[in-house]
Amino acid sequence: MLITMEQDIKLNLETLHAHEMLLELKTLFAQQAEQELLQTTRDFHSCKQEERQSVSS
Repeated sequence: MLITMEQDIKLNLETLHAHEMLLELKTLFAQQAEQELLQTTRDFHSCKQEERQSVSS
């Protein structure tokens, strides 16, 4: 599993056992996904539609 990882992630995980590694990766990517969702939500709310404006315009 370590062979396919980026070097900085690999260095942080190479001392862990397989199960610990999976838990750490799950946490890492869950945080990243949560941040991306938050940013998408912020972007969506910043694009408020003007009153009486067509959705397609």
